[in-house]
Amino acid sequence: MYHAQVISDRSARSVFWLMVAVMCLLASAGCGSGDRDGGAVKAMASGTVTFKGAPVSGGKVNLYSAETGAGASADLDSSGKFSLLKPIPIGWYKVVIVPPEPKAPESESGEYEAQPSYDNIPEKYRSELSTDLNAEVKEGDNKYTFDMLDS
Repeated sequence: MYHAQVISDRSARSVFWLMVAVMCLLASAGCGSGDRDGGAVKAMASGTVTFKGAPVSGGKVNLYSAETGAGASADLDSSGKFSLLKPIPIGWYKVVIVPPEPKAPESESGEYEAQPSYDNIPEKYRSELSTDLNAEVKEGDNKYTFDMLDS
């Protein structure tokens, strides 16, 4: 009887390690370089932000998907252009435009200096709750123009 139990313990250990090896192979088969992460197809996005047709220089573009929780942001350059640094999952996104972060105090007193008001980024576009800007990110390279019309 002891002999039979030793064989079954060895068989159980062999089956266990076989299952571990199979799981590792299955896990590594899903890995690879490409535009997929966890099964989600991803794509790049870039474009221009304008206010009444004029480029918005300075600030950030934030894309947020309430459906998936995915999001990304990119800085606006002096000509109002932006480009995401990494691909994001395809789908619909709310687009929020925000002014740059306030600069640290530069005066000797340590007080903040007056910051620009950024009137070219109306309050409406600074929150995902009020913006009416949307973007559908599709497979491939996505280029957008977001023109803020309301002040």
